[in-house]
Amino acid sequence: WLGSQDLAACCGQADVPVRHYKRRDEIYEALGIHELLGMECPEVLKVVRKYYEADDLCDKAMLDKPPPVRRIVAVHGVNVKTDTMYALRVNTLRVKPMELHSRFVLDDQAELVESVPGLCMSGGMVYEQSGGSKYSGDGVVPFDSMEYCRAWAGHVDLQVKYLDDVDHRGLLKDPG
Repeated sequence: WLGSQDLAACCGQADVPVRHYKRRDEIYEALGIHELLGMECPEVLKVVRKYYEADDLCDKAMLDKPPPVRRIVAVHGVNVKTDTMYALRVNTLRVKPMELHSRFVLDDQAELVESVPGLCMSGGMVYEQSGGSKYSGDGVVPFDSMEYCRAWAGHVDLQVKYLDDVDHRGLLKDPG
């Protein structure tokens, strides 16, 4: 599986939350984006390392350094079904030597190990949705990513506003 968030933060568990629906003893290995890029397209990983991570101006440690402003009002659309993790399998499709195909495809035979309120899985994708112990994302950005601004709370005057059932694009149109 490939997740955009820390498993403990999104699911309350540190184990891989998915399994194959028939072969339940088979294990999905947790991968981060660097591992996946290394297997799928090492050239892109080289670009990331050379032009971003090796750049002294890049905040590669993602430190909690706030932007140079005094006040932030963050407005989040919430409680829209948002993809957060992906179960991938090796693509076993035979192809012609000159055709470019992904080494991995979504595994539509994966399922959640256990039912977790606020999470669902379909077509190899795990979604956060309303009904859990916290808000879900805006249909594009997972809730935990939107909440990153809270790391700056001790450095700026921070207000966070939530607009229920407003998706990413609709946020710009909402008069509320």
